Amino acid sequence: MVLTHRPPDDPQPGVSFVSDLPGAVAAAKHAAGTSTYVNVLGADVGRQCLQAGLRDEVLVFFAPVLLGAGTRMFASTNGDRIDLVPATDDAVHWYRVRR
Repeated sequence: MVLTHRPPDDPQPGVSFVSDLPGAVAAAKHAAGTSTYVNVLGADVGRQCLQAGLRDEVLVFFAPVLLGAGTRMFASTNGDRIDLVPATDDAVHWYRVRR
């Protein structure tokens, strides 16, 4: 599933393109079924999912690297606060979105 505002005129077989965020998340959940979860890749799409209430958990990797002018995943464009809590007692990197 690829979220894009510019789907190709001649897409690769087996690749689906969706142009709106809620539709992309719904289609990805449907494709994944009930036995697995959906991964969202990309800081900007991840941030949009957080702000839209479409994410249940966040996996955070800390790396000692400076990435320059990349997209800040946790920068909020609408000023809303999103609280994260550890998903389990032994989880170091998984955080559940507090609702």
